Amino acid sequence: MLNWHVLSFRLLVLPHNDDQDIKALGLLIGGKIILVAFVGTLFGISIVSAIRVGLLLAPGGEFAFVAFGEAVNQGIMSFQLSSLLFLVVGISMALTPWLAAGGQLISSHFELHDVRSLLPVESEVHV
Repeated sequence: MLNWHVLSFRLLVLPHNDDQDIKALGLLIGGKIILVAFVGTLFGISIVSAIRVGLLLAPGGEFAFVAFGEAVNQGIMSFQLSSLLFLVVGISMALTPWLAAGGQLISSHFELHDVRSLLPVESEVHV
């Protein structure tokens, strides 16, 4: 199984493409935000709440480290690709507090609109 010494060696010594790292990180976070926001709105959640949930669920998880390590051991994934993905998942996990703060900021900006959307419409009130 891969260990952290190998990953730190890649980060410190081996040349790597920073653009590729940033693009992969943006694809992971942006893709998950869009996917969760889309599915959330399909289930009737307001777009602001769906985006906020997407921001909270956007980072990768610890299971990725296990899955990618095992994929390398089984020969399914190359070491270079798993190293890049380890880096992307680790950085995305480190960004979680800022993503949550961004979701809170978006939510507080649009909070009044969300509260109004929760109030019953006159035609929905049965007396």
